[in-house]
Amino acid sequence: MNSWGWFRCRWMVWLVVGLLGVWGGSVLATLGGEDCPQKDLAFSPVPSESSFLGKAEAQRIPGGSSQDVSFPPFLGDHAVLSALLPSPGGAWSLGHLVSAEAAEGAGARRPSAVKLLPPNTVLLLWVPNAPELAKRFMNTAMGRMSQDPQMKPLIQDVYGSVVDAVASVKDQIGLSLPELLEIPQGEVVVAVVAPEQGPLGAVLLLEAGEQMDRVRQLLAKGTEAVEKQPNVQKSEQTVEDTKVVIYDGLGPERRRAMYCEKDGCLLLSTELEILKGVLTAWKGGAEKTLADNEHFAAVLKHCRGGKDQPAQAFWYFDPIGLLRKLGQDNIQVRLFTASLPALGLDGVLGMGGSLTYDVGQFDQVTHFHLLLDNPRSGIVEMIALEPGEVRPEAWVPVDAATYTTFHWRFQTTLSNLTKLYDSFRGEGAFSTELRRRVLDQTGIDLEKEILPALDGRITYVTRINRDEPLSLQSSSWCWALRLNDNKPIEEALEKLAKKYEKVIRTESFRMAKYYHVIPPQPPEPKVKPPASEGATSETPAGKESPRPKRPRRPRLQIGLGPQEPPRPPEPCLGIVQNYLVITDRPSMYEKIIAQADNPQETLADALDFKLIAAKIARTAAGNQPVMISFNRPEEGMRWLYDLVQSDGTKERLRQAAQENPFWKNMQAALEKNPLPPFEVLQQYLAPGGAMILDDQTGLHYTAFTLRRGQPKEKQ
Repeated sequence: MNSWGWFRCRWMVWLVVGLLGVWGGSVLATLGGEDCPQKDLAFSPVPSESSFLGKAEAQRIPGGSSQDVSFPPFLGDHAVLSALLPSPGGAWSLGHLVSAEAAEGAGARRPSAVKLLPPNTVLLLWVPNAPELAKRFMNTAMGRMSQDPQMKPLIQDVYGSVVDAVASVKDQIGLSLPELLEIPQGEVVVAVVAPEQGPLGAVLLLEAGEQMDRVRQLLAKGTEAVEKQPNVQKSEQTVEDTKVVIYDGLGPERRRAMYCEKDGCLLLSTELEILKGVLTAWKGGAEKTLADNEHFAAVLKHCRGGKDQPAQAFWYFDPIGLLRKLGQDNIQVRLFTASLPALGLDGVLGMGGSLTYDVGQFDQVTHFHLLLDNPRSGIVEMIALEPGEVRPEAWVPVDAATYTTFHWRFQTTLSNLTKLYDSFRGEGAFSTELRRRVLDQTGIDLEKEILPALDGRITYVTRINRDEPLSLQSSSWCWALRLNDNKPIEEALEKLAKKYEKVIRTESFRMAKYYHVIPPQPPEPKVKPPASEGATSETPAGKESPRPKRPRRPRLQIGLGPQEPPRPPEPCLGIVQNYLVITDRPSMYEKIIAQADNPQETLADALDFKLIAAKIARTAAGNQPVMISFNRPEEGMRWLYDLVQSDGTKERLRQAAQENPFWKNMQAALEKNPLPPFEVLQQYLAPGGAMILDDQTGLHYTAFTLRRGQPKEKQ
């Protein structure tokens, strides 16, 4: 059987959709059900900040207080910030994470998923405890917001609309949506296994516990339909004292599937040998499992949660292992896999991440780790990040919605790219291609004029423009590259403006010159002349007309009126201080110039940025991040709130409701329970941050969002 074809088959889609359904289902059920108990959410010390925020462990900070942390110099007096930071705690081992206790709590009766799956698992989606995930989510900002007295009626009406929209499902499977969402009672796992012998196989493990009767009801409905298919054969085997039901001849490609029940769990697979391996591991007879895979263990170690707060969701992917397996049956994939060492991509040993909700002072914490071989080569070596200054520049608008800055060694990337390209095309091939595509077209020498002028620092900023009428384009962005020398860039911009004078306009704001790229005008819609009766321009008279196309349902596009098209970007370029600044709108560029002229109040001085920067510094635990990021969810939420409340969105919703029952119910819910004032939502939102560390094991990304205290009830 062709492995590539198998990978594209409906079984994989079904498994992934199933996981997403049960993952989100518990949350939806909670939203629509009784009040979720809430605990005190005010800032309070937690056992260990650095342990659940990632690989930079507490052993880098021996002992104790927040004063031991080396804060960035721009934070200034950090006495207030230190009071908000907990003391560091000890690290913990991988064994705790993969133990049964981490998956099921005390008194576990079986190994966790990572001790059941084989070591050659190439894809894993793992929720150790679905009810716990839902419970933790309800303690996050979004969860608490949904339980707010002014929001809860709307949420319940929306949930009721979802239940009504899928009511027909009960006739097919015998269970309503709320009953279906109550099934996950523990671990939920979807995995793809690439055995040395045999085809790829998928595994689904669903812990249902006391809900197994409902699982059996679903199975009865499903197997009844399967057994009616022609050429389908049913058989049974006993594996490790467990009855396995097997179906052969499924679908036009005669596929195979099997399932069994064990210890309150449903186990489903597409390959019998893989299922046998899982059942053998269940009884403790497996020689090695996924927990013994050193690449998986390394990724999981970097993405672990805290000792008392393990992460609630994990994923892992081994791209090289998957490609090698697919290449056994596909010559194109095999040839591509053979080229990976020359490209340096065989050094990508694996990747994975985790998600943790409701962690002490944090609303949520996200990890991603890219595991890389050492030393790096080829394409991987082109990722030339390095530590550097992270203080926000004076020109960054103080009301920025997000701010990200990092440092990149451009010459290193160019050198490795040239070496790799020339290894395939011959000595000097890359320089020739670069000259043909850039120098000959623009008159600008990228290698000799542009790259030497770049310092390496790159900054990305977004901002919501409230000085103009609110629209989908109100969120503007800016990329900025710090310069060693302004003159070569000024000359290059002038060359571009002269060469493309029809589309690049020179503008001035506060005595500062910049270049405005005028977007092309959208073409006028063509109006077709009326066709004669019985014939069209496409269908000659006397011939049967094609079946008319079904009219497209109106899309719900927030923030726009019925006939209002979105505006295209209008890029602007120029030099602000010692930065090459590129924005998508003139308003964003002019805001940056205005901020540069008034540096008394800057983002670097904002208390929320200082707080996030201090937590990043503590999380890094002595390591220097190669990237930091800061975000204000309140800004984005306010923008979306205003768009949803706009007349254009309401008109779009009205149109969509005429042809779609779901949007009709949504419109009725919003009319019955209007959104509360934004201040009600604002009280749940807090700033967040992120960082990237680069070490011998690879790249590690950590993102977190703080949490506000429990809103006070109005007297």
